[in-house]
Amino acid sequence: MHTRIFAACALSIVACTVDLRAQAKPGGAAKGTAGAPAIGGSPAVRREAPGDDYFDAFVPYYSGEYRVALAAFQNAAKGGIRSTDGRWVDSICYHAMIGECYYQMGSLPQALDQYNSALKIYLAYQDWMLRVSFPPNLAVQTGVLKNPVNWGVSNRNVAIGKFDDKYLALQGHFNNQAVLERGGALSDPQQFPLHVKEIVRCVILSLRRRAELLGPVGPYDPMTTMLVSACSRKLTTPGHWSQTWCDVQLGMALLATGKSPQAASELERGLLAGGQFEHPFSCAVLLELGRIALLDGKYDLATNLFLESTYSAGTFGQLDVLEEAFRGAVQAHLAAGRREPFTALVPAAAWSARLSVPLRASLFVLMADNLSQLGETQQALAALEDARREIGRHDAGSGALGARFQYELAKVNFQSGNLPAGNKALAAAMNYQTNGGSLRLFHTGLVDAAWTSGSVKDRAADQLYADVLREPTPRDWSLNAMEALQPWSRRSPSRWKTGLS
Repeated sequence: MHTRIFAACALSIVACTVDLRAQAKPGGAAKGTAGAPAIGGSPAVRREAPGDDYFDAFVPYYSGEYRVALAAFQNAAKGGIRSTDGRWVDSICYHAMIGECYYQMGSLPQALDQYNSALKIYLAYQDWMLRVSFPPNLAVQTGVLKNPVNWGVSNRNVAIGKFDDKYLALQGHFNNQAVLERGGALSDPQQFPLHVKEIVRCVILSLRRRAELLGPVGPYDPMTTMLVSACSRKLTTPGHWSQTWCDVQLGMALLATGKSPQAASELERGLLAGGQFEHPFSCAVLLELGRIALLDGKYDLATNLFLESTYSAGTFGQLDVLEEAFRGAVQAHLAAGRREPFTALVPAAAWSARLSVPLRASLFVLMADNLSQLGETQQALAALEDARREIGRHDAGSGALGARFQYELAKVNFQSGNLPAGNKALAAAMNYQTNGGSLRLFHTGLVDAAWTSGSVKDRAADQLYADVLREPTPRDWSLNAMEALQPWSRRSPSRWKTGLS
């Protein structure tokens, strides 16, 4: 039965010409044109921000060419809007996606630096959404979706909202007389067609990645308090549907505090725009709610939340969230001990063709994980062969995705009795982990840095070290065996030198 259900995963990938430009913008919509010149004495309407060069960088990004994408995002950042006040909110996007390229390649310190840089700009312009000309009301998305999901149907029964990619936004000072009186540089207000949806996406992305990378150190980082305070202000038009996006940002900021119930409460508040419509960031909300449930051992709830996240992410073209949600769903499925195929993977892999190389390859790796747990070794090997062909020589093969591929390849080869091949693949996976890709080792380094710098005291350091240096638990092995395999000898040299207990 398992072989029949998963037969499609053994098919080879057919070579085809991929038009990724139409999918360049997260959400898949085509890029618009710059606004027309202003009439009369109103502020001048300038070019849209971010510009085409930013969205063009998603072509290599979705092809798994992270080094090329990194250079493209860095180049696009040079054209970001600047004024006498410095870089504007469009630079949030450049920093976030530069960080994402580093993150996918396993360069975690550089990734964290970029997410922090993005959020420092957010902190400098906390009121930016007050300057956006949002429509007063939302409408229901009408017509046939361009690429409807094919792996299931949401049980939430909510309307899909219609959201524009760009809204006009003002940048500059409205009261230059006040600037003259208190001192500072003059800056006349200008209107920009601003990709508001993309900027909010990148704020949310930076917040949740920062929480993930900081791990147990998050509550002790001063910037965490600043972000929670800023997000708590929810600076947008009171009573407007955009308040929902502020709720999401606050929920994501609270993740770094370690206060999961408070974070979940805010995230749930931000699930529906205006309490009524599914919006582009509902999928990220469902993803993080799924992770909270997963860590609480609520595997059935987590599976459902992750699946709902995939439906929402697929509907809005949020391909990175879609990949993470499928990973979470399979984690929860396997952690619950279910001896059955996770059948959504096969149609999802077909759906993802020509959209994202990393997404499609990841789905094949997840199939292999599921099949190997069911004892379907040959079918698992076939799925991994499909993943290998998809990854090819792309940068994704040497990053986080490549490490997961190698780990699954090791498992399946060990199952089939091919010990040399299994040892080779396992060594490749562990090499990625011990050379910067391990999140747990990164957390250990942050704890070391926090204690040696004096930013955390001995009592707090005791608790932090107990967390990052603990022996792997059965749940650790169930949810992330690659991290559980980290050798003790690579952890926390500062603790050993000082004898801190």
